[in-house]
Amino acid sequence: MEVSGICGTDKHTYQGYTTQYAGTGTPKKIPFPIIQGHENVGTVAAIGGDQEYKDFEGLPLKPGDRVVVGQT
Repeated sequence: MEVSGICGTDKHTYQGYTTQYAGTGTPKKIPFPIIQGHENVGTVAAIGGDQEYKDFEGLPLKPGDRVVVGQT
C-alpha cells in the first residue's frame, strides 16, 4: 500500500459521531481507538500461491501493477 485516503465517514468519526449507518438503516457503533482510512492505493509486490488474481478487466495481475482496493 502506498497511500490510504479518508472518506466522509472517516471525517464524521473523527468529529466524534460514533454511530454510523454505512448506507443501511441499521446503525453501527464505531469502536475506539480506530485507525482511519480505507481508500487504499498501491503496487503489487508479489503474487504467491496457486490463486490467480485479476484486474477490473479480467486480466491477470502481475508484480508492478498499480491497484486500488475494491469490493467484490
